[in-house]
Amino acid sequence: MVTSVEPQFTDGEAHTVEDVGRVGKDLMNVLSGKGEGVARAPGLLITNEDVRRIRRYVNTGLSLPTKLEEVSQLVGGSDNGIAGLAPDAIAELHVGIQTHARSWSAIETNMQKVGSDLYVFSGNLITIATNVVDFIKGLESYQTLQVGDLTPAQIDQMPPVALMDQDSKKIPGLLALVDDLKVYIKDHSASTTRTRVGVTDFKRCLKDEIAPGVALKIRLARSGNAGDEIARLTA
Repeated sequence: MVTSVEPQFTDGEAHTVEDVGRVGKDLMNVLSGKGEGVARAPGLLITNEDVRRIRRYVNTGLSLPTKLEEVSQLVGGSDNGIAGLAPDAIAELHVGIQTHARSWSAIETNMQKVGSDLYVFSGNLITIATNVVDFIKGLESYQTLQVGDLTPAQIDQMPPVALMDQDSKKIPGLLALVDDLKVYIKDHSASTTRTRVGVTDFKRCLKDEIAPGVALKIRLARSGNAGDEIARLTA
């Protein structure tokens, strides 16, 4: 919710142009994700094709048989005598794949929620940023203390200039607007971080656990000497 600014809202202390400059700098830091308490990690990018591929994997994984009798029937109805390819070993792999596949639904739901929240967040961001700019432009000091064509370096070298009395009393309202902006960004950042961690964990499990397990079973099935292959791959 955007905080309304009342002209009489004051902390009873004098403020300077440097205060306005600091608020402006805080605003830009917040917008860029560099402000204290609102820093954000690089954005999460997953394409539609990525989602389609993951869904295909999930659908395939969920269709795998996990009961020992079902797996036994799948491999020919009897123990093939190959260590690592016994029905119980394959059933264990299928269970792991299904557990991993089931975790995707919640992750995708969170991704969709983040996308929806982003639409609302962007509207709040524009509204508050516009209010901050309009607030500063409405200050009497903004109209009378124009810096013209001075560079930022030249402005930094200028001596402090006091704000006009009425403007000084309005500074707390300006700070309240920036605080609102920080709250919005912090909340959105937390939601995005949870989703990013979920996707990262999903990909890590697929890469480090599921894929190697499947690859081992395939190589064992194709190997002419299963025992030697197991020893070499698990060494």
